[in-house]
Amino acid sequence: MYIRATKDTNDGKFYVLAYLDFLYKQNRQRIVINFLIDTGAVSTMISWNNAKDIMHIDIKTLPKNRMKFLGIGGGEINSYILSTYQLLFASEGGWYNHHILNISVGDSHTTNGERCPEISSIIGMDIISQFKFSTDGNFAYLIK
Repeated sequence: MYIRATKDTNDGKFYVLAYLDFLYKQNRQRIVINFLIDTGAVSTMISWNNAKDIMHIDIKTLPKNRMKFLGIGGGEINSYILSTYQLLFASEGGWYNHHILNISVGDSHTTNGERCPEISSIIGMDIISQFKFSTDGNFAYLIK
């Protein structure tokens, strides 16, 4: 079983679409997010702009997370916790269901008050490390 990510022709990075099932204001919801495969990120994170624009979440209403992210917007950002059920990835054999209890949502400002740029949500090593990772031209593969 493998999940295939596609190289973006503009930035040369690999992206994968996934459904995210989550709980917000007592409602279970499902949305699609285009995640950047980021082997330099320790943890998976929903970007503040995806939370706002796609998920319609006010991140300040979420519980604060102890985890901070470095290198976002040129600095360090706080994060929040979103209760989730699963990430669903299209795979060569149908759907791959990755259970995840909580996912971090990045803040829109650095810890020193500067506005973060709009960025992609990321799949970090907390998920990538559960697969064999390989690239082949225009594709990257997460292989079980």
